[in-house]
Amino acid sequence: MKNRILKISAFILITLSLLSGCLFNTKEDWDKLPDRKFCLSEFHFVLLAQSKEEAFEFFRKFPVKKLMFILAKEYNIKVDISEFNNFIITKNLSEIEAKGLLRTVENSWKKSSAGNNKITLIFEQDYLDESTKKLKIGVYRGNSTLKIIQLEMNKIDSIFKQLNIYLPSSKESLVEYEEKNYDKISPIPLIIESNNSFPVVEEPDGPVKIKTMIDNYVKTLDKKERDNFKHDIIDYIYQKCN
Repeated sequence: MKNRILKISAFILITLSLLSGCLFNTKEDWDKLPDRKFCLSEFHFVLLAQSKEEAFEFFRKFPVKKLMFILAKEYNIKVDISEFNNFIITKNLSEIEAKGLLRTVENSWKKSSAGNNKITLIFEQDYLDESTKKLKIGVYRGNSTLKIIQLEMNKIDSIFKQLNIYLPSSKESLVEYEEKNYDKISPIPLIIESNNSFPVVEEPDGPVKIKTMIDNYVKTLDKKERDNFKHDIIDYIYQKCN
């Protein structure tokens, strides 16, 4: 009986290790990597009957930067998301590849040149039950798989609670990310956000520039913050223009 219990326990531990991608995969292994820079190379959005425009909005709103920061902190690597950022900034829908015969079943973005060290994301949402969501995070070095994390959740924000199971430092990293307001500043530690190849846009003057700045700022606010900002800016303009 004792031997049977030990065998069952060993089987469970091995299965959990395989599912979390942790088998023979310690921090010491990561520290020995000769190249510690990884690139977000693919992002797949699996959902029936999604248009490219709808898929782009999903990509734009998904917390890629936060997720990559937590992953980078855990393994002390650098993650390059610059090409994905460029795709979001330029809103180049031609970079989205749609798959499906009669109806689209998947929309994907892929880096033009993936390189050796890659990170991929696959997000699946059930067509009939919006609360059923899955995320697969893959980290690869050439043809070798370094890490696979598979999460299930009912909403995207729950990703970070799920990560606590697989990445011991994720809770601490999340606190740092939010306390230092990394969402709204750049650059941040361990994340490469720009490759300095974004299209050059002529700087607007006067009211156009002010409106553009307001547009960009308002995008970072929630509903309550937008209401407060609206009243503050109206009062300010009224005072200055009288």
